[in-house]
Amino acid sequence: MAKHVLVDQLASRTGLIDRLQGLLLDEHQQAVREVCREMRFDISDLRPKSRDSFGAVNVPSDIKEMRFEHFEERRVAKLLTIAGEVLARHPGRD
Repeated sequence: MAKHVLVDQLASRTGLIDRLQGLLLDEHQQAVREVCREMRFDISDLRPKSRDSFGAVNVPSDIKEMRFEHFEERRVAKLLTIAGEVLARHPGRD
C-alpha cells in the first residue's frame, strides 16, 4: 500500500483533516483569507464536497469517484499549505 494512502486513511480515521479545517476556517479565518488571496486559492475549495457533486446523473460512479478523490487530494494539500503559512506568520498563537 502506498505511503500517501496510509497517511490519508490515518488522517481520515482520526478526523485530523476535519479538525484542521475547523481550526483554520473558524478560528483563524482572517489569516486564512490573507494566505488564500496571496496564493490565489479559492477559499471555497477548502470545504469538503459530496461525491455526488462531481458529475451529472449520466456520469458513471467510477468517474465521480476519481474526480472526488482528486479534489480531496488537492483540498488536503491546500489545507496543509495554508496551515503551514498561518503558523509561520503567527507563531505561538492558539
